[in-house]
Amino acid sequence: MSTTLRLAIFCVATATLANADVTWDITNSTYNGTPFAIVETAPGMGQAGSGSTTAYAGGSMDGSVFHMGFQSNPPDGVSTQNDDVAGTALDAGTQITLAFTKDASDYINYIAMNADTTTGVSVVELSPTSFTVSCTVVNPVLSASGDLGAAFGMGINIATNSQVDYGGSVFLANMCPGDISDPVNPASGAMTINARGINGVNADFVMYASTNWMNRVGMSTPALAAGYFSDTNGVRTTLPSGFVLTADGWYSVSLGEFTNKDQADSYCFELQNSDWSAHDLGVATITESASITVSKLQAKVNFAKAHSDSCSLTATLDLGADFDPTNETVTLDVSGADVSYTLDAKGKGLGISPYGSCKLSYNKKSALWTFTTNLKNGSWQTPWLDAGITNLTTPKAGSPISVPLAIAFSDGVAFTNDYAATFRATVDKSGTAK
Repeated sequence: MSTTLRLAIFCVATATLANADVTWDITNSTYNGTPFAIVETAPGMGQAGSGSTTAYAGGSMDGSVFHMGFQSNPPDGVSTQNDDVAGTALDAGTQITLAFTKDASDYINYIAMNADTTTGVSVVELSPTSFTVSCTVVNPVLSASGDLGAAFGMGINIATNSQVDYGGSVFLANMCPGDISDPVNPASGAMTINARGINGVNADFVMYASTNWMNRVGMSTPALAAGYFSDTNGVRTTLPSGFVLTADGWYSVSLGEFTNKDQADSYCFELQNSDWSAHDLGVATITESASITVSKLQAKVNFAKAHSDSCSLTATLDLGADFDPTNETVTLDVSGADVSYTLDAKGKGLGISPYGSCKLSYNKKSALWTFTTNLKNGSWQTPWLDAGITNLTTPKAGSPISVPLAIAFSDGVAFTNDYAATFRATVDKSGTAK
């Protein structure tokens, strides 16, 4: 997976603090019960241990996010930052309780950490202007940045931005801080993250979702929520093999209440993944129909000429007899090749996509809808790689592949299918999957 923004950035710069800032209360914070000490030569920095076990901690506001992290070398402004704190007083397994102060009006959207996902987390509001966060330092799993022995990163978001408003939810991940982005709450109401993992290495993501956020996005029965991966146009596709979502039940991670938030009850979701590909991961309530039949799929790729790929599809959908296609936006995703259409009253696709046309028609006898599309003039070689459509000469009989499909409508209904196809190709010329 690709990443766009780091969850935790260690910062040693001195900042002028004002209202609506989160600050770290160093001497009231502890590691294995021992208070952190102030680093006199670096304002805002704390120190744990002594001698060869010394480690350093600190953080500051970056816009509307307080970023914090640990490092093993002194904050001298010259040495290259080392985020691996293995062998120090902040080694993996260290219990930490970090104290913070904030303005009474601060609205905490979420707290996110690279920490141990198996030992849980506690967030306690001591007063309208102070709170603590307790967790365990993790030995991160191998990910794109490498294999650190111990690391910790944190982000506390207080932005006035609905796309990051998770109602005080708490996130944990056991990856390196540089390999997972801040969570984003898109217009669809789902929680999404983006991370960079290593195939075959399982990574865990835990979300303690507040009732505030779940109620706002209509997740009235959290046990029925589903994990999914999606492309940028919001098509929600059920998780493929390698992903496991566990709806773990109710937890209390906070004693008290953040400003404008009730975080007394939170539902825990755990998403595990070992099969990495270029998609966002998400948790949401997904409305899908079990009735989807693909009667035809043919994807052609031209390795010798750009903008010459094509695809045709015929699928049967159960949309119900009362479905009205007028002004519905339908989005088709063929293994990352994305096109969208606006339907007219007769189900004909208009306007949005430059790649072809589509048609949605109703059969009164079967009470099902048939969706047909013919796409052309595309450049889809890169997204089709994940499906096995590669620039290699295949055996005469072809190679078996699986092509993930998604058809989504603007009223929230989505259909998915992993279509079993045979791919035949000649290197540097062309290939066909059908």
